[in-house]
Amino acid sequence: MELAYRYFGGEGKPPLIILHGLLGSSRNWTAVGKDLSERFEVFGLDLRNHGSSPHDDEMSFEAMAADLSEFLERQGLDGVHLLGHSLGGKVAMHFAANNFDRVDSLIVVDIAPKDYGLHFSEDFEAMAAINLEELSSRKAADEALADTIPDWAHRQFLLTNLIRGKEGAYQWAANIPVLHRELEEIRKTPLGLEDRYAGPTLFLTGELSDFVQREDHAVIREYFPRTVIKQIYGVGHNLHAENREAFIEAIDDFMLVDWGCQI
Repeated sequence: MELAYRYFGGEGKPPLIILHGLLGSSRNWTAVGKDLSERFEVFGLDLRNHGSSPHDDEMSFEAMAADLSEFLERQGLDGVHLLGHSLGGKVAMHFAANNFDRVDSLIVVDIAPKDYGLHFSEDFEAMAAINLEELSSRKAADEALADTIPDWAHRQFLLTNLIRGKEGAYQWAANIPVLHRELEEIRKTPLGLEDRYAGPTLFLTGELSDFVQREDHAVIREYFPRTVIKQIYGVGHNLHAENREAFIEAIDDFMLVDWGCQI
């Protein structure tokens, strides 16, 4: 599968791949990607069934990791820094644990290697309930989601998936039916019992988020023994958007750690 991507600049610098979360896209990472291009050559990918990437019936971590592998081969990249948020963090964990020699460092944002509940299920149901053929405006879509999703900022995030098709009608960029159906699969841990990544690893968490708990730290360190775990205060699950300055600073600090190897 040929994934769509955004290039954020930094030609000639060490390559960094950004993988977004569920129902996100590389578009959500434009500001962060441009900031990080001061240190890296930055590529933001759209995962399968998201953004401008192709749709497919499969959403296994093996398939998504294979998509990433194909992208790296297509770009001639070997030895990359890998950053993933939420679902993208799970894909990044899976890829790093199975491709140690291709990942120079790993940054995982507000997700842990464990099973989760069915987050986003109500969101998918609300999005699927909108009659796109009769939809007249984005405002009407926002109003249709409001009863189920009272948080305005979260609705705007979901509505980044609402686009105009070639004939002018509204459609979802993300593959809503498949993603909804595959929630049971993608809520699970991306790692097997024997999976390990021993390279330099940073786990970034949000103080106000419940996605990574203190008791998760032990299992994180089991799978990723060379790990720094850092919490960013006053932010939730989308910490890269809520406090971009602290997010970039945490990555800069991580890159200055003496790991005994070049990263």
